[in-house]
Amino acid sequence: MNPETNDVRYVAAAGGIGRVLIARLRPGSDLIAGIRKLCTDFNIKNGYIPSCIGALYKTRYVYGKADPAVKGGAGVSEEQIGSRIVQFLAAQGNIGRDESGQPQVHIHGIFCEEGSVKGGHFDKPGNIVAATMEVVIQEVLGVDMSQRLDTEIDQLCLYPVSTK
Repeated sequence: MNPETNDVRYVAAAGGIGRVLIARLRPGSDLIAGIRKLCTDFNIKNGYIPSCIGALYKTRYVYGKADPAVKGGAGVSEEQIGSRIVQFLAAQGNIGRDESGQPQVHIHGIFCEEGSVKGGHFDKPGNIVAATMEVVIQEVLGVDMSQRLDTEIDQLCLYPVSTK
C-alpha cells in the first residue's frame, strides 16, 4: 500500500434513512453500553451518530498515532483512562452489528478537560456519564454497516454492504 498514491479506492453501499432516535443517557450510565442498549431496545441494526454531547466523569479511549510496526503505519496509543469530570464537546460515529448480532458502536469524540481539548476513539465501556449525555442516532436502512478486518492494514474498518 502506498499512502501517497492518487488512486481512489473505496467500499460503499447506498441505502435509505429510517427513524431518528433522540436520547438522554442519565448520570452513572456508560456511554458505549448505553448506546448499545438503545440500539437493542429500539431495534436499530445500522445507523450513525451525528450528535453526542454531554459530560463524563470517567473516560476510556485511544487516539491515532504513527506506528511503523503496524501495517499501513497508522497505529493507536496505549489506552487512556481518566477520572476527572470532562465536557464531552462533540462525537460522531457509526453503528453496525458484530458477528454475534450485537450492536457494534464506533465513535470518535473530543472533550475538554480543564481547558485542554483531547479526543480519540471511543468503542469500549468505561466512559461514565456525569450530568447528562445527549445522543442522536439516525437509523440506516438497506445497508449492513458492520466492521470487518481489512487485511491490507490489519484493522477493523467499516464495510458497508447493500442488504436489498
